[in-house]
Amino acid sequence: MGGCRLRVKGLWAKWLASSGLCLFGLMTTECRADAPRDRVGQELSTLRIWLGTDENAQRWHRYLSTDQLESQLAEKTPDVEQLSGVLQAYAGQAAGLDSRRFQAVRFALQDWVDAMRQPVQDDLAQTARAAKGQMTTDLAVSLDKARSEMHRSMEALDRYLAGGGSAKSDAWKKFLHWDELKAHSAAARPDKAALAGSLGPFIQPVSGLERPAFVRTRRAIHRYAEALVLADDPQGAQRISRHLEELAKQLDQYQKSPSGEAAAQIGTHLEWLTTTGQAPSLVQAVRTRHAQPNMFLSISRELIASAVDRDVKEPIQVDDYVMGTEIHGHGTTTAKVTARLIPSTASARLQLVTSGQTVLSSVGYNGPVAICSHSCTTMLGVKPIRLTGTGICADPATADCDTATEICSIEARRKLAHRLIERVAWKKAMESLPMAEAIASERAEERLQGRIDEQAEPLVAKANRQYATRIEQPLKKLEAFPERIHTQTTAEALLVIAVQATPWQLASSAPPPAAGPQGDVVLQVHESLINNSAESVLGGMTLTDQRLIELLEERKREIPEELKISPEKDPWSITFAPRLPVRVQFTADNVLVSIRGTRFTRADQVLNVTTDISARYQLSKGPKGAKATRLGDVEVNFINTEGRLSARQITFKTFLRRKFSAMFAEHFESDGIKLPEGLQRIGGIQLSELTASPGWLQAAWLRGSASTTGVAMR
Repeated sequence: MGGCRLRVKGLWAKWLASSGLCLFGLMTTECRADAPRDRVGQELSTLRIWLGTDENAQRWHRYLSTDQLESQLAEKTPDVEQLSGVLQAYAGQAAGLDSRRFQAVRFALQDWVDAMRQPVQDDLAQTARAAKGQMTTDLAVSLDKARSEMHRSMEALDRYLAGGGSAKSDAWKKFLHWDELKAHSAAARPDKAALAGSLGPFIQPVSGLERPAFVRTRRAIHRYAEALVLADDPQGAQRISRHLEELAKQLDQYQKSPSGEAAAQIGTHLEWLTTTGQAPSLVQAVRTRHAQPNMFLSISRELIASAVDRDVKEPIQVDDYVMGTEIHGHGTTTAKVTARLIPSTASARLQLVTSGQTVLSSVGYNGPVAICSHSCTTMLGVKPIRLTGTGICADPATADCDTATEICSIEARRKLAHRLIERVAWKKAMESLPMAEAIASERAEERLQGRIDEQAEPLVAKANRQYATRIEQPLKKLEAFPERIHTQTTAEALLVIAVQATPWQLASSAPPPAAGPQGDVVLQVHESLINNSAESVLGGMTLTDQRLIELLEERKREIPEELKISPEKDPWSITFAPRLPVRVQFTADNVLVSIRGTRFTRADQVLNVTTDISARYQLSKGPKGAKATRLGDVEVNFINTEGRLSARQITFKTFLRRKFSAMFAEHFESDGIKLPEGLQRIGGIQLSELTASPGWLQAAWLRGSASTTGVAMR
């Protein structure tokens, strides 16, 4: 009979763990969607389900003006100002708003507001100059706003710490010198140096300080300290005017000739305006225009299928009880596991599908008879998966099963009147067979659905933990996590779009070249992504020769002879510039790589001169991966140094050229991509195309074929 308890517990777990969720490892991927309104609706629906319907949920909806947001979603022409008001609530200081569910709505709503404000002033330089005439000369307003923001962020941090228990809260407050900070914040006019000094604990390399509550408080204190300096400056209004005029000039230049150098100078003015709370609409307009996505990643349906799709054949054992019949038996489950992409612009959607059948031979015992039967249960299980920039979301599974049973024989378990018993049993069995099959089908669906959800839940949770601990938290600690990550799917590919930029950095001003490369994996990266990330990670950092050796050894790199440490060689160090510590500039199949330092040491000698050290490389495709060949010598240039160099400068220049010529090797060649565990069955992916054009690097990879999978992928 059907309805058996199928002992195939490892079926979903095996392929989910080995391949299905490993696709998440290929992505660290939410940003500007093609349909931002749809994305807001999607994220809001998910939030509603997550919050539930209790009184706490209703308080959240009132606080976040959910009814107002839903009414705007229904409007043909939404009111951007009303949407901005809702966005402010999501960006507030309330405890709990840093949860990924709230953040997903916030980021989607931010993209929608940005998209609606896209047609702002065409001439941003003119807008900057016009802002000079519209600014207020009463800086007390900005000061009060910055003070209020700092108080709100500190109150939110206090609540956050209290939620972890008194012991942890006390430990954190001791570390942060909380009582001193509260005293500074409460003063009518705190000491500017003391307030700025209170930021020290917030920038230590301590785990936990990357959490939003700490980051918001650190930024609020910094803004208040800057606002104090500006308010006490008798020339404050003139300083604002100068920044706006310089910003206008840089915007003019950037419009004519975009470059990393110009972007950094614009960023300097945006940071100052943001920190002091000046011209917020202008800052937003510049970022809306010049902070477009700077990374695009595409993964083909075929590659995902090669990682996930597989045939499964497993033996099963039967133990069940249906309509008074005790059943025992054995059989085989044969199934096919597939991944199906679901077109969606709101977020990447796919379905993990298992389809197949279970064939059973069983014996059922009901009173005086034993019933031998064969049954076949067809099954279809679907687990909807959504991938966003905040992690993996799994919706409840659905299942559809249908059992067909053939009774082979019925034998009486005693000889007395066995023919009569068997005849009656056959009649009853055939009458009850349709009902037994329906019950068996329903039970099979419930078990399959429950088994899929039960086994998928810990795997999804594990993938989200790994994403948070290995990618999100470390990058957030360095302030290098993408500002926006958006995922979406077509019938043919999974797409990831990202903006890597701080609130005062520029990204791309235009989309990548339309005629991009073709492949199973296609990556398009704007130079701003590398420059912005390097600034967040390296800006102001000092690198010694000893630390350089440690980094090379950690990455199992060969150490050039010139960089090896010995008693005969002088120790040396570089302090990276706070702006553009590393800069790349892509041109036609070329890349210029520059390192900028502001302080260099050699033994007891010190050079405090901003210096650019650069090399140009020709890019090409090597036998295993990307290949870069240096064009010419390494160049060392002192910035803003006029006239002839002194003997000491010449000596330092020669020393730096020698050291960095070893770092900027004549040839670099990649050994290819090491696939995450669980994706090895793909057979490797090989670089098929590598091109550079002004501002953009583009690369494509193809799955290794039978004739090429022997190439080592290290």
